Amino acid sequence: MKRCSAPCVKKISKTDYFEDVASAKSYLSSSDNQTINKLTSDIEKASEKLQFEKAAEILDRLRRLQLLREEQSVVTLARDIDIFSVHAEDNYLGICIIVVRRGKIRGTKTHLIKQAHYDSLEEVYQSVILNFYDNQPDIPKKIMSIDALKSKDLLSKVIQKKYNVKVNLTHTPDKSIRPIFNLCKINAKQVIQNHISKEDKYTFAFNELKNAMSLKDNIKKIEAYDVSHTSGDHAVSSCVVFSNQGPQKKEYRTFNIPKELSGNDVGSLEHVLERRIKYYDNPNIKPDIILIDGGKTQLKYSKSVIDKSIYNDIEVISIVKGSNRVRATETILADSGVVELDKYSKAYLVLQEMRDESHRFAITAQRNKKRGSIKKSQLDLVPGIGPALKNRILLKFKSLKNIKHANVEDLMTVRGINDKIAHRIKQNIK
Repeated sequence: MKRCSAPCVKKISKTDYFEDVASAKSYLSSSDNQTINKLTSDIEKASEKLQFEKAAEILDRLRRLQLLREEQSVVTLARDIDIFSVHAEDNYLGICIIVVRRGKIRGTKTHLIKQAHYDSLEEVYQSVILNFYDNQPDIPKKIMSIDALKSKDLLSKVIQKKYNVKVNLTHTPDKSIRPIFNLCKINAKQVIQNHISKEDKYTFAFNELKNAMSLKDNIKKIEAYDVSHTSGDHAVSSCVVFSNQGPQKKEYRTFNIPKELSGNDVGSLEHVLERRIKYYDNPNIKPDIILIDGGKTQLKYSKSVIDKSIYNDIEVISIVKGSNRVRATETILADSGVVELDKYSKAYLVLQEMRDESHRFAITAQRNKKRGSIKKSQLDLVPGIGPALKNRILLKFKSLKNIKHANVEDLMTVRGINDKIAHRIKQNIK
């Protein structure tokens, strides 16, 4: 859910963690007004000390608490109704849909549209409402929009003709539905604010890193690499991509490492970078900085690959684990030496986040590769099983453990497996 402060991997200090626990206890055991007053006071104290980043984080917590408070206050006598809200801000559209059935909220959906192109909110409402019911067969007799719609009669006719349901489309809430109406309106705004706050965080961190490295141009994109293997086998490398909007997971990539380089981290990094730079002709892919998980040696050889290419304007830095791998003791290295960053700075924390994400992604890919090779090697031992039959077996039983515990009759339920092949499987999968 991405709401954990991750104390188990030391992403939060003990003091801050115990403060969070105390706040949670206070909220659950007393009036929420006490917690709200404390957060308000903390914002003022942080502002007085010119700790504006801390004040912004506390303000974000306060807003979320107020939103939770609003949700908990919702009680309605309304039976079945769907509420739609569209909010526009800068180039963003925030959309919220709340589904109420039998007087209870059955679902809340929010959507963020970036770089939105539209002529009017009226058109957006039309698209949202009609698209929603394409995938929602349960259509209530009453539909409500936050804003007045000139085309409400037209929309009602379209819904009746398309779905054979007569609906009343309105924008004026009565007393029973007003709390949910207000909540829908708040959620549509909040989905934009959450995104903008996230973008501010990474933009601030990238600017800190730019200043620390004395770079002329703004940092727009960073790629982080890590290599993972098991005692030199099943080696893979990860490439994760961060922009000033955070992790860009659609741009993540994994690279299989040749057997002759498996276990050789330096050689693996050189191999991966030589493959990756072929795609830098596309300016949308090319990063401003490459982050390597490793020390001076990994940095040196990775830097040499970039310097030999036509993309030698890309900066290469590495993050070196501290003594005994203690968190917050890492050193950031560049070709010119140590990059001086405070361990509590946004830039330092974001570089840690990138390193952790590249490590997580590499381990996941390496485990999948290992699991796949195990499945392949064991099933390949069974005479009479080709690729198609092998896929049907795995699709049916999901794992080798399930295949191992299946009896002959179960195995024969897979198309293409007879009594003879079933017994061969039992003999070879142990």
